[in-house]
Amino acid sequence: MVAKKFDVLWKLEEHTKAKHDILVQYMKAWLPIMSRISNQILYIDAFAGPGEYLNGEPGSPVHFLETIKHHNANLNCQINCLFIEKDPKKHHHLQSITSRYNDLPNVKIRTVCGSCGDIITKVLKNFENRNKSMPTFAFLDPFSYVEPTMDMVKRIMKFPKCEVLINFMYEEANRFLKVDHQAKYYDSVFGTSEWRNICKISDSKIRKQQLHDLYLNQLKNLANINYVRSFEMKNKKNTTKYYLFFGTNSYSGLKKMKEAMWKVDPLSGYTYSDYTDKNQLTLFKPEPDYYQLKRQLVDNFKGKTVPIEKIENFIVVNTPFRETHFKKPILREMEKSNPPEIQVFTKNKKRRPGQYPRGTIIKFI
Repeated sequence: MVAKKFDVLWKLEEHTKAKHDILVQYMKAWLPIMSRISNQILYIDAFAGPGEYLNGEPGSPVHFLETIKHHNANLNCQINCLFIEKDPKKHHHLQSITSRYNDLPNVKIRTVCGSCGDIITKVLKNFENRNKSMPTFAFLDPFSYVEPTMDMVKRIMKFPKCEVLINFMYEEANRFLKVDHQAKYYDSVFGTSEWRNICKISDSKIRKQQLHDLYLNQLKNLANINYVRSFEMKNKKNTTKYYLFFGTNSYSGLKKMKEAMWKVDPLSGYTYSDYTDKNQLTLFKPEPDYYQLKRQLVDNFKGKTVPIEKIENFIVVNTPFRETHFKKPILREMEKSNPPEIQVFTKNKKRRPGQYPRGTIIKFI
């Protein structure tokens, strides 16, 4: 009996498209960088789905393969693609879709029908034996809030050149938070039982923020990830559907992911909502809230004298903003103000106001 189309495919939602946009933007940067430093790289789509949506829109595996196919860079390394899908019907459809890309040069495609946990365990054992230094990107976008486990993330991230993009399914997780027989799954997803205290909080906004912060802190402290960045996805009711958490041990990787997120959300860099009218005309080009960033800089550096590199690091690591957001929009205006809000020290005597090359020292007055 042939499966009906609706058994396998479903409608593409706007926030899912935005999620894919972030993935594609990052892969455009990740692929050429990794291909220059290694002769093999690995991309894992751990919950790959059928490969497309109801009206033929591409799923995440196809987005990745299309990014390779149309990339302007010369990708000389071998690109290993591992697409995992547990449901046999979806997996069969995925195979038929990805087979269209079997002739891509230097690309090895493997689709596997089975449990994500079991298959990734085998991959990690292979890493331990042979491929510890292979750059790897794992897209962990589950269909259920009980996956991935924090232990799985920790095991992936113990290898030096691995990165993860995780869908933390907040809406479902919050819905079943007080169901007793689900507790063991929450313990596994968070890697701790601390969530049990959070579920008692009646204020939904506080509860959401604390669940977000607990998951983020567990990625940092238990999974030992140096840099973690989140991006909030909202549905048509403008309520939180899920969070994307990106984890990397690479400072340049963090900068590239923030660049991808800001392309999806040019105002704040950390949220997307299906509620927004994408066809609404605007008179002005969207701009970040530079006042918010200035306030964070002043709060952190007031009275201090610091190198420009330290300011950039603070912005990239500790705020939603990018390294491109602070020199002209903020420092230049602070330097030009009357009286000046900063003093600038540099060896270049010909430096013009608004220019802050490496080695520049900034004193926040």
